[in-house]
Amino acid sequence: MLDASAPLNTAAAAIVDDSFTKCFQESPPDAWAWNWYLFPMHYAGVAVRYCVLFPIRVAILVGAWLLFFATFFPVHALLTPWNAQLGARIERKLCMSLCAAFVASWTGVIKYHGPRPVQKANQVYVANHTSMIDFIVLEQWAPFAVIMQKHKGWVGFCQDHILNALGCVWFNRAESKDKLVLKRKMRAHVTNPDSNPLLIFPEGTCVNNRYTVQFKKGAFDLGEDVLVYPVAIHYNKTFVDAFWNSKRQSFTQHLLTLMTSWAVVADVTVLEPQRRLENEPPEDFAARVQMLIAERANLRVRSNRRSLGAAPRGSSCHVAAVRRELVYGRRVPDRLPAGAGLLRPERLVLQAEGLLLGRRADEGREEADGCGRKGEPIANQSPS
Repeated sequence: MLDASAPLNTAAAAIVDDSFTKCFQESPPDAWAWNWYLFPMHYAGVAVRYCVLFPIRVAILVGAWLLFFATFFPVHALLTPWNAQLGARIERKLCMSLCAAFVASWTGVIKYHGPRPVQKANQVYVANHTSMIDFIVLEQWAPFAVIMQKHKGWVGFCQDHILNALGCVWFNRAESKDKLVLKRKMRAHVTNPDSNPLLIFPEGTCVNNRYTVQFKKGAFDLGEDVLVYPVAIHYNKTFVDAFWNSKRQSFTQHLLTLMTSWAVVADVTVLEPQRRLENEPPEDFAARVQMLIAERANLRVRSNRRSLGAAPRGSSCHVAAVRRELVYGRRVPDRLPAGAGLLRPERLVLQAEGLLLGRRADEGREEADGCGRKGEPIANQSPS
């Protein structure tokens, strides 16, 4: 059937080869209870996790919230207006303690490597992003101010009434004007020596901790005097997959998954600070830092911003980009060459691309690696 239908042939080849979608696929648990003596042990473990550990973890989390509410809001309302410096210091400690309670509710085993962040001007920390718990894992170690998408529900309540005390900055992807306002806020925060270290997840979406997608340049365009500290977060999937698929789960459901697992095991490494080189474009700086994080966290680098017209025709980058356009793009060719279904996928895609896009201007193309120039995004919105 695929030989008879060229579009299906192309789409099937693209689905098989396209590695970008793999960045957002969860890791299925390994089946190990496959014989008669392991099967009872498996269900005994389920009973322990749900009937023993889970109630204890809920009690820890509820107790931490009650203690936090009983102390944070009186400090914020009474002490901070009277002594801002002392109030801010206590609020930071309380937020870090609450995050530590969250980690304890997962039986978190987190190892930190590298220097602990301190308050100073002209620094920014960038990390790969697997879940919203990345912020919790880092916040229990040091008081970061994070750049984060505005959420609804109880997470939004925490953003508005608790995390604002840390100097966090929120944005809304639906508002196009937010980008300019956000950049000004980021620059003002970074240049203030009394502000908490700024934490940014430049991928802009949660990735499954096996891959890393293109870093957006905003965090790397704050000035040549700003030091960028790469932070590599690697989760061990032995007990649970920490990846948050926000399209399938709410954050509450994600937390319940973690709280009913045996443990969340992770390594967090702060790498050597990086400075933007002279005449280095922000995109290249971002890619350089991304490679450092990927190497440390054992991640594969995948780009989601390749242009169909940026790579030479016939190159592997060009073929991969065309495949993504055929599967995820908005335009589909009206017709394909006769007998296209009998062609090899690469030749089929190249001929389909000729009908799909027509001629593209060759001026200004970079020849460094065939994929170097930033171009038109394949899709309007990457998965999140």
